[in-house]
Amino acid sequence: MNAVAALVFLDAYGPDNGATRVIPRHRDPGDLERGEAESLSLIIAGEAGDILVFDADLPHGATCNLSGARRRSLLLSFMQEGDRAAIEACRAIRNVRMATGEVFVP
Repeated sequence: MNAVAALVFLDAYGPDNGATRVIPRHRDPGDLERGEAESLSLIIAGEAGDILVFDADLPHGATCNLSGARRRSLLLSFMQEGDRAAIEACRAIRNVRMATGEVFVP
């Protein structure tokens, strides 16, 4: 399954307000020890209006929002329609807590 994600930032973001963190390598559960993954991770920072485009299999997630400042964003996922059922089937495992009901069908 191939998917591309685009994270559209609506507010400035960085280490203080829970910015997105990535590990620049393909996701492989047995590939890295936790400490090794931490040392490779990069915290993304930028301005409102920036768009981060990445392979959806790239390990990523939010960091802690220490400042309490807003860090609103839109997450767009692009995949083949036939892969949607597989994505939904593992939603709970991936800890997805956002609405995913809107689908653009050309």
